[in-house]
Amino acid sequence: MFAIVVSEKGGEQKRLEFDKPEVTIGRVQGNDIILPKGNVSKRHSRIVLKDGKFIIVDLKSTNGTYVNGRKITSPLVVKGSDKIYIGDFILSIEAEGAAAGTDDGDAPPPPPRRPTAPPPPPRRGDDAHAEEGHTGDGSDEEDDIPPPPPPRPTRPSLPSLPQQAAAPAPLPPPDPPAPVVTSPPLARTLGPTPAPTPPPPRMTAPREAVRPPAPSRPDMPVVPPAEPPRARPSVPSMPVTPAAPPVARPAPQPVAPPVAAVAARPSRAPARSPVDEAVRGRLADCIRELSGKLAEALDLGHAHIDEETWSRAENVASDLIDKKSADGGLPGGVDSETLLRDVVAETLGLGPLEDLVNDEAVRDVIVSGPDRVFIGRDGHRDLSPRLFSSAEAVDKVLTRLLRRATSVVTQDAVVEARLAGGMLLTAVLPPQVSNGPVLRLRRPRIAGAHLGDLVAQGALTQGQSDYLEAALKARKNILISGPAGSGRTTVMSALCRALPPGERVVTVEESDELGLREGCVVTVLGRGPGLRAAFSAALRLMPERLVIGDLRGAETVDLLAALNGGLDGVMATVQLGAPRELTGRLETLARHASEAPPVEVLRDEIGRGFQVYVHLGGGADIRVTELGEIQPGAQGPTLRPARV
Repeated sequence: MFAIVVSEKGGEQKRLEFDKPEVTIGRVQGNDIILPKGNVSKRHSRIVLKDGKFIIVDLKSTNGTYVNGRKITSPLVVKGSDKIYIGDFILSIEAEGAAAGTDDGDAPPPPPRRPTAPPPPPRRGDDAHAEEGHTGDGSDEEDDIPPPPPPRPTRPSLPSLPQQAAAPAPLPPPDPPAPVVTSPPLARTLGPTPAPTPPPPRMTAPREAVRPPAPSRPDMPVVPPAEPPRARPSVPSMPVTPAAPPVARPAPQPVAPPVAAVAARPSRAPARSPVDEAVRGRLADCIRELSGKLAEALDLGHAHIDEETWSRAENVASDLIDKKSADGGLPGGVDSETLLRDVVAETLGLGPLEDLVNDEAVRDVIVSGPDRVFIGRDGHRDLSPRLFSSAEAVDKVLTRLLRRATSVVTQDAVVEARLAGGMLLTAVLPPQVSNGPVLRLRRPRIAGAHLGDLVAQGALTQGQSDYLEAALKARKNILISGPAGSGRTTVMSALCRALPPGERVVTVEESDELGLREGCVVTVLGRGPGLRAAFSAALRLMPERLVIGDLRGAETVDLLAALNGGLDGVMATVQLGAPRELTGRLETLARHASEAPPVEVLRDEIGRGFQVYVHLGGGADIRVTELGEIQPGAQGPTLRPARV
């Protein structure tokens, strides 16, 4: 015997008792617990009592089932203190003699939902039948109100400046120094528009914008899932043919790999057929037409996008789509619910990027054209079924992204920015590109990492971590090198977080990649020739710790001069293929400056300026492959790897 307490937000509480091992929950008759709301599926979930434990199972509902504010993706054991959220309802279990637990800890807040408001009239007859107890086997996708996406990130507040700490005592080993500066103006005029109120959650659920013509493409909410790493099929050895007299023989047939090996190799998504392109073209035309009509009907002007505006846009867009469908103008293969979401998102939000900027599983997004949005997950990049309707739509979304950015730097036709959610934006603007702006959004590999996090993930050993901490305390000048994409920024960020609290840190970066938000940190942004000016401004701030995001050119000669003039505790990164190339690479960068000294002088300054080097290998994972001391010499600096 157990009981389930059901309460509706703003409604009364009911206690239902059961003496059976399984209880089903849904919107229609036939379920043990009936929750008559549109955001509850016909057969939403079930609670199973097994071996004295209560297990909640989601039955592939449209809006999902949440436990303590988190959406479940597999059966989950729940306790008496857990809160189960289904639509507008909250359920809890009261067990008698079962292991449901009675923890009284505070439960996290429920999943974000739209404020209670009178729902729009149903557009399908099936909804009305369902409310009257209809128990047909129709799909929930046709009559369930989809769930809202997670709330948008808010712009982080500026950290307060802590008191300066005493100078750290130097440690013996090892033996053998940025912002706020005005950036150049944007290549396009964005206007000093205040940051708008983030758009509210939508009622529509992510679903594919185009119905796939072949069953091989999975039906995922946003994009097809990234395939697992490709396994190399094993090829069996060829049979040995016994010696025989030379006679005419037919050419041997190639031996196919075994069936098991072929099955282990996941198939790539098939190339898009002309039918796919035709459907995508009709979808883009339809979104462009409806978005124009919606913007005209809303008459937004400069109004902020709030909950009421978003709801009104959904209702207006729904009427426009229904009218177009009734006139036979809705393209074949286009789902009306997905079309509604895309039209509203492009008119008020970020279009096909709306759900991606908050998805932690998305590592990067590349927009190479209005209908070419590629999503990177788990080392694979796939074409999104969602698209922009035009190059003008991409341009509008870029403007909205930059208004949400915490920092922006530009040079010529390239704009770089850090978004409030932590993603880094790079945009190349016309006339450098012909088909509208090209965008790349990427998420830091290990955001906010500490040295301990890198040790736990195998990026460096505990001995290497101790060596670097000792170098920081001894105020050694550290140079981090590695090829592109090796994780230099992540290691630099971890070193910055290992600094003594209270130090005045100034960083010089092309874009705010380090993302340091704790302590007394000032970030100076500069790009191209502006990077040298940013370095000069950083020195004028007289930092206790100077951090150079990436050495690119003429600023290298200024840095070497400062290091040999007594500046210590400096950290810098440089793109480098192998440690043995370090001296030559720094020489080349320094000679970008017209006043660079002779090569012999540069080599001496490199050897005396930096004391510690850290090199990272290339590959999918961050890994410190070598670190040690840089020692000056008559023939140039030499590297002595540390045995740690």
